[in-house]
Amino acid sequence: MHGAAGLVRFYLRALARRVCPQAHHLLFAASVSPLRSYLWTTMPGLTVPHRRRRSEDFDGRTSDDNVEETDGVASPYSQQSHGSKRTRLDDSSAPSPESEEGAVASPERVVPLVSSRRQQGVNPLGAEKHQPGSIIRVRVKNFVTYEAAEFNLGPSLNMIIGPNGTGKSSLVSAICMGLGWKPDVLGRASEAHSYIKNGTREAEIEVELAAGPNQRRNPIITRNLRKAGNKSSFTIDGRPATNKDVSSLAKSFNIHLDNLCQFLPQDRVVEFARQTPEELLASTQQAAAREEMTAWHRDLKKLGAERKAKLKDHAGHKDHLVQLQGRQNAQRGDVQRLEERRDLLEQVKTLRRMRPMIEYQEAKQMVEELKHRKQEAQTELDELKARVEPTLRAVNAKETYKEAKQKEVEKAERMAQRCADDAARYLGDVESVKGEIVHSQKEREAAIEGDRKRKQDVIRTEGNIARLKRQLEEPLIQFDVSAYNERIRAKTRRIRELEGQIGDILRSQGEHRGQIASRQQEVDENNRRMENLNSQVGRQEEILRKKSPDTAKAWIWLRDNQHLFRSKVYGPAAVECSIKDPQYADAVESLMQNNDFLAFTCTSREDFKILQEQLYGRQRLKNISIRVAAHGLDYFKPPVSDEELRNYGFDSWVIDCISGPEPVLAMLCDSRFFHKAAITLRDHSEQQFERLKESPIQLWIAGRQTYQITRRREYGPGAVTTMVRQVKRAAVWTNQPVDTEFEQRCRQRNIELNGEIQEIRAEFERMQNEILEHRREARSLEEEKRALETEKAAKQKARAEREVLPTKLGNEEFRLRNLRDSGSQVIERILEIDAKVDALNCQKGEVALLYAQRVEMLQKSLVKVYGAQLQLLEAESDVRTMRQQNQNVRELLEQRAGELNTIRQEHKEWLRKARVLQRKALDVHNNATEQEQELHRNFDSASIADLQQAITTTESRIECLEGGNPEIIQQFERRERDIGALENTIQSLEQQLEELNAHIAKIQQKWEPELDELVTQISDAFAYNLSKLGCAGQVQVHKDAEEFHLWAIHILVKFREHEQLSLLDSQRQSGGERSLTTIFYLMAMQSLARAPFRVVDEINQGMDPRNERMVHERMVEIACQEHTSQYFLITPKLLHNLMYHPRMKVHCIASGEYMPKDYKEMDFKRLASVAMRLRHQAKP
Repeated sequence: MHGAAGLVRFYLRALARRVCPQAHHLLFAASVSPLRSYLWTTMPGLTVPHRRRRSEDFDGRTSDDNVEETDGVASPYSQQSHGSKRTRLDDSSAPSPESEEGAVASPERVVPLVSSRRQQGVNPLGAEKHQPGSIIRVRVKNFVTYEAAEFNLGPSLNMIIGPNGTGKSSLVSAICMGLGWKPDVLGRASEAHSYIKNGTREAEIEVELAAGPNQRRNPIITRNLRKAGNKSSFTIDGRPATNKDVSSLAKSFNIHLDNLCQFLPQDRVVEFARQTPEELLASTQQAAAREEMTAWHRDLKKLGAERKAKLKDHAGHKDHLVQLQGRQNAQRGDVQRLEERRDLLEQVKTLRRMRPMIEYQEAKQMVEELKHRKQEAQTELDELKARVEPTLRAVNAKETYKEAKQKEVEKAERMAQRCADDAARYLGDVESVKGEIVHSQKEREAAIEGDRKRKQDVIRTEGNIARLKRQLEEPLIQFDVSAYNERIRAKTRRIRELEGQIGDILRSQGEHRGQIASRQQEVDENNRRMENLNSQVGRQEEILRKKSPDTAKAWIWLRDNQHLFRSKVYGPAAVECSIKDPQYADAVESLMQNNDFLAFTCTSREDFKILQEQLYGRQRLKNISIRVAAHGLDYFKPPVSDEELRNYGFDSWVIDCISGPEPVLAMLCDSRFFHKAAITLRDHSEQQFERLKESPIQLWIAGRQTYQITRRREYGPGAVTTMVRQVKRAAVWTNQPVDTEFEQRCRQRNIELNGEIQEIRAEFERMQNEILEHRREARSLEEEKRALETEKAAKQKARAEREVLPTKLGNEEFRLRNLRDSGSQVIERILEIDAKVDALNCQKGEVALLYAQRVEMLQKSLVKVYGAQLQLLEAESDVRTMRQQNQNVRELLEQRAGELNTIRQEHKEWLRKARVLQRKALDVHNNATEQEQELHRNFDSASIADLQQAITTTESRIECLEGGNPEIIQQFERRERDIGALENTIQSLEQQLEELNAHIAKIQQKWEPELDELVTQISDAFAYNLSKLGCAGQVQVHKDAEEFHLWAIHILVKFREHEQLSLLDSQRQSGGERSLTTIFYLMAMQSLARAPFRVVDEINQGMDPRNERMVHERMVEIACQEHTSQYFLITPKLLHNLMYHPRMKVHCIASGEYMPKDYKEMDFKRLASVAMRLRHQAKP
């Protein structure tokens, strides 16, 4: 314990020497790491959070609770901490450095603890007011290295110092994640659960912000991180909230942690330096300008891009319009000739359209003519009918008589049919009664047969009753069921034991089979490997297996599964490639790394994804390298020709020494630049080396050495670095003899494995014999068991039958009584059937009489039918005779009537055609143009023949104009329409461009002056800061007349007197100079910043002591002004005697193995007081 206290005193003494004497605010924030850390504070308005040894002890209580616990601490320091007087140290004679006037609080003075109850914009640790949105307090639990810690932050400059790895950047991470931003902003782990302390399941972050003007209390944001499911939850002032709610609250204070001008964590310092000037402009506006400025810039970029696109469209449309107009003028002559042909074609079409009108006129004339002919034919027919009317009247009378006789015949036939139907119905009734009689007779016979069987059943039942009575008189069978059951169970138990033993033996046999298979597989593998030793490919595969077993497995899988890929996938270069000349093997392999030998080569991104999923995902192989040959071998060109290469003294390029598939060679060129590496087996002279240094060849091998030239053109032509390495012996592409020792080991191992296989097989056979013996015994026992069960069942059955004999006897006696009673019922049934048969016979006689009557009536009806038919035949004969006598008259009438009908049909058909043609003609007439109507008037009295002649004549003229492309007119007209559309489009674009230019000018008039003013202020402050270091700087706005997305911030710096101002980039300035420029640029925005706080992590890395001191002074001057935003500077180191300001606050984070488990065992304030007093005593 004394050693630990001494070490801490030494550390505090060193710290006191490095911090100015005026530093009366000092905070030690403990990173509770696996080595144990603590948090300590001494300043006006002090709050000391307690260290929890276990995470479950930390309950998130406020400082009020902490005060109560602190009051109860029994250490000497804590007992006096509530008073206004300081407690004396061990050396009571030491003078007190306390000020008489009290203008500056002594580092040894302790102020009572105060409550951290939130008030509007007030820091719980003091009366100094925070700006709205600045951070008052940060508390963490189980976060990264912290088990439990609380940071009380000042409103101005907060310096976070401490050795590397103690948790300084963890405070930055807590601020970022506590305010709802994703871990990606930090540039470290991308998953939130990665920030949970190892060994714990969840972490908690609490951030207290200064309240805004419209808020009564400081908002407190709490975020809980859980490893389970990688989830997190938020609360605001104790109420559940979403990430969106937290982000909205942060943005209401203008907190944008994704802006590197506001939040620059350690892992993104390089990213800030790499920001493009355009990105820097956006970040600067977001951090220091009004919100409207960012919106205006965004609108201008959008409008500028839109204007650029429209200008491009306008120029394209203009060019297209000129081209179209040129082609239009070139084709005008051909178009005129084709238009004449088109007019003639249109005329032919018009003439053909006239056909319905001319056809209608002809049809109309034909209808009128047929109408006149029909009237004449009707008149002639009427006159003929009048002349032959008397003759026709006698024929008609005879026809009427014949029709009357026909009706009489039909009536007589109907009457005869009704009589026949009635006779058939009655005959059916007779047959039905006969069937019922037969059925009743069968019932009587069945009743007699049933009575006979009943009498037989009576005799049989009486015999059964006598037999049952004899059986009842026999003695009852006795046997022991439990004894039988016990014997059966014994057999069953033994059978199960044998089955269990057989199962155990079978499982053992399965294990033995697996052992045999695994050993046989190892034997086969050894044989294959010994066979491979006899070939170069096999030796290379063996080398591949030694270098990476997973890669060898992947290669075997790939050879068997090439069908899964779209194109061929190549294996590692170690097996796919070889050296053409073995003497170059050492030189070639010296340029390759292990992954170059083991990498698989794909020729497409799809195959890359498939192979990656198979090897990493499904087979879970590790240490696998997969590359994509994006270009063919022809893509990789050497820097000089082969002739120039030989002039430089080289044999060839390295790629020419290797044979293999082109995609694999292309992969080696892409990754190792083999197409640019020269090779020779001879050492070169000093003159050759100097000559090669000036050549385009930057990598070559000469003899046993490899040379690589690196040129830094940004530092001038003389900035050349040469790296020389010795060529190592080849280990892959070699022609070494077969490894006989390895082959002997494989053979010896196979002998051992075969012996083990024989032993296992012998044991397997013994087990098989044992199984057969057990099965024979089990079958014997099963047969004995079945015999016992059969014997037991027989005795049980006999006993059961004896027990049911009384019941059977009663049933038989009951059945006998029923049989005797049913005898009288049979006689009654026979009498009933006889009576029914008598009744049916009577019914049969009645139906037979009715049938005879209907047959007689049928005979009479048939006589009437025959008489009527004779009269009908006489009438038909008379009609035929009269018709023959008047045949000529009738034929003449029919001829005239036929002619009339023909004329009527023809008239009707032409009338239908005329109506159809009329509709067509009207349609043509109504839709005709003036030219077509004029042509119709000219052909008004023409015939179809005249029309056809006109069509033929016009078509002849068209044939004379044959030639040319008929689509030219369509192209000409389409192009004419396109020209009109393009002219409209160009006019519309010009109007849109005018509106866009006006809109852009309106926004630019507001945005550009404010931007110039903002950058001018930043430039003045930036130049002033650099001038304090004897340097110069300037910030300018780069403006582009056309594209606003090219507007940018250009930072010009000069760090040496003889230099000119030059643009800041990663090539011209060193890392320290870029860091210095970055911090000064951020400081230049401090007074302009709209952000409530700014975080910079380890920006002073790479600075020399002079620059670091000057930067520190400027930062203190700027960040500690009144009404400025809060500033966080995180650094692992500080110089001695740095400038200090009462508004700044220094937070020291320490951790180590000498820290005690209980923070009460060490009084940090007392140790700090001792360190400060020792410093005063050390002064002369």
